[in-house]
Amino acid sequence: MGNMVLTPVYLEPEQKKALAKKAKASGKSVSELLREAVDAKISGAKPHEVEQLDAASKRAMTEIDAMIDALKTNSSEHRKFLRALEAARTQHA
Repeated sequence: MGNMVLTPVYLEPEQKKALAKKAKASGKSVSELLREAVDAKISGAKPHEVEQLDAASKRAMTEIDAMIDALKTNSSEHRKFLRALEAARTQHA
């Protein structure tokens, strides 16, 4: 995260309650949600664009994890095949 500066922010009670609820539901801290909102505002991103990007990132991570699992399985199967090939070659030599 780097160096952060404590910045008091005044919120309406309804805003604070809604923010706390959203933080709990997302598994993020209120501070993290506020930083994300500030980053989005500074970048000019619209809230729905940030949500779409977040959803796409999560889908991509799921797909990448599946690819990694497939590579591990393929690598394991390949090693088994090479061992069997070597054993067969040794028997017939």
